[in-house]
Amino acid sequence: MLLFFILFVPLFVLILLGIHMLVATSNPDPAKIAPYECGFSSFSDARQKFQISFFLVAILFLVFDCEILFLYPLVVSLYHVSSFGFWIAMVFILLLTIGFVYELGKGALDYAKDSSSSKNSPRAKLPTGTRSYSTSSEFTSDGKRRREKGNPKYTREYKTNLSLSPFQAELLVGLLLGDACIQARVSKLGGHRLTIRHSMEQHDYLQHLHKLFEELVLQPLHLSSSFDRRTGKTYHWCNLHTLSFPCFSPYREMFYNKLGAKVVPTNIDKLLTPVGLAYWFSDDGHFHKASNGFYLCSNYFALAEIELLIKVLRANFDLDSRMHKGGIEGQRMIFIPTSQKEKLRALVHPYLHNSFLFKLG
Repeated sequence: MLLFFILFVPLFVLILLGIHMLVATSNPDPAKIAPYECGFSSFSDARQKFQISFFLVAILFLVFDCEILFLYPLVVSLYHVSSFGFWIAMVFILLLTIGFVYELGKGALDYAKDSSSSKNSPRAKLPTGTRSYSTSSEFTSDGKRRREKGNPKYTREYKTNLSLSPFQAELLVGLLLGDACIQARVSKLGGHRLTIRHSMEQHDYLQHLHKLFEELVLQPLHLSSSFDRRTGKTYHWCNLHTLSFPCFSPYREMFYNKLGAKVVPTNIDKLLTPVGLAYWFSDDGHFHKASNGFYLCSNYFALAEIELLIKVLRANFDLDSRMHKGGIEGQRMIFIPTSQKEKLRALVHPYLHNSFLFKLG
């Protein structure tokens, strides 16, 4: 019998694999090969530090998973055990339930919570306004981060010679139509720096942007929090800050007026590409279930600028769109109807980060 299994099982597996190769159709696309469930796209170094929460959830899962296995003997012998055995199993399940409720009460499964919100966290004790980078860099007595001596990214030669790649330039246009900000000049070289802030739920997306602008960034993502008196809640953020570079200066001039307010450039038709559209959609777009269409939240642009964007969407991408009322009186959003759904998906899907694929509906 043992010899039979040794010979039969490999042969059976090979037969199934052969049938699969002959019969199954192969039609890969980015969504199918993307990581799923607990997976995510690789970034940074595998030796970077992970929050203890990840390990805690893994340990708790392993413990409960193994304990649930002990219920298997009860299932297969349910008709043969006495009522005493049945109630012993019920007590066992009750203990598991109590343990699970205790974990929930302690917040052990809240692995997305920022550790800085804890009153006992060392980072929570930092002076107000002090940046708490996820790195071992030391701070000066006045709360400022010490520079890494000898880093070439601080040198005049590095900053003046660096230019954006074509992909970075297209990407930056979309980000500036969305949530990104180019700050006023902070460098003697006349350079500006790019800053982007998202909630902690978009940490993976911001880490993805960090990698795309790697040669312009020195520090990891900056984690911060703010208290909103209107809601009485504390909100946690992750922030990306580049160093100041002269290559950002043309974009500062195009996307900001003399008062420092963000505007839509008059030549946006020459700047906006599918890459830029995808990252603009990532920041400000969402699927509207009731209408089966999409919204681009252009609330803070002037009406003339929104009309220009609608014309550019039509001219550059053959996307029909129209203006809808925003959440506040006088504000407007761009609405892309359901008839344009497939066009929009084809344009932005190749460039969307995995965490934002849900926005396509």
